[in-house]
Amino acid sequence: MAFRLEFILLVSLFCLGFAFVDSEDGATLLEIKKSFRDVDNVLYDWTDAPSSDYCVWRGVTCDNVTFNVVALDLSFNELYGDIPFSISKLKQLEFLDVRNNSLTGSIPENVGNCTSFQVLELNDNHLSGHIPPELGKLTELFDLNVANNNLEGPIPDNLSSCTNLNSLDISNNKISGSIPSSLGDLEHLLKLNVSYNNLAGDIPTSNNFSRFSPDSFIGNPGLCGYWLSSPCHASHPTERVVISKAAILGIALGALVILLMILIAACRPHTPAPFLDGSLDKPGANSSPFAYEHKNIGV
Repeated sequence: MAFRLEFILLVSLFCLGFAFVDSEDGATLLEIKKSFRDVDNVLYDWTDAPSSDYCVWRGVTCDNVTFNVVALDLSFNELYGDIPFSISKLKQLEFLDVRNNSLTGSIPENVGNCTSFQVLELNDNHLSGHIPPELGKLTELFDLNVANNNLEGPIPDNLSSCTNLNSLDISNNKISGSIPSSLGDLEHLLKLNVSYNNLAGDIPTSNNFSRFSPDSFIGNPGLCGYWLSSPCHASHPTERVVISKAAILGIALGALVILLMILIAACRPHTPAPFLDGSLDKPGANSSPFAYEHKNIGV
């Protein structure tokens, strides 16, 4: 009898636990669905029907013991809308893949609260705004891909806090500023792609940057350094431009003065040089040289 009561109690606790999980993660998934415009109705099985088990919904993977959502794969689904803030409610979420959709808006800052994240694939959408520094809180993050969006602003320096990061791809955006040298401190970072952005300055060469190829940095006209075989000059570019303009202006003014002097000399009336006797008149053709010689002797 005692064993029977213990068994009933255990089953009851399990059901209560399942109901609690269902009311949390299941409701959150429905909230996430509402934030998307699903033109192809790919999330048709995400319903609040009593018999609906969210752990078998399309793209959803649950833990076998806790029934918490641990993975959400919504890639290649033609979904429109913003990445919902409610994703942060999935506390055990480790894997989020929403690549190759038509998502807009910014990356929610509260994604940094999903400290269980290991894979975050947000690439090939129309996301804008900055890369939130809060991503630096994701110390378990292994793969971060935000390529092929419209992101701008700097690379957050505190991404170096993602000590387990193995792959970082922010290519084909509008990211500006310099490449944080602190990224070289990431011992596990094997892939770095910052190509085709608006980055500028020296490409770091310290620590683990020796692992990366020149292809990781191409398409950034302002970048210079060893990897691009483009040496960085010590002097400031603005100073070089000012000096160059001053030199050109000086040369132009000098040439103009010389040209004016030539024109003035050419336009001035020509006065013939006086002859030996001080006369400006040319001697006649019939004059005898002996007469001049005799005259000079007489003087």
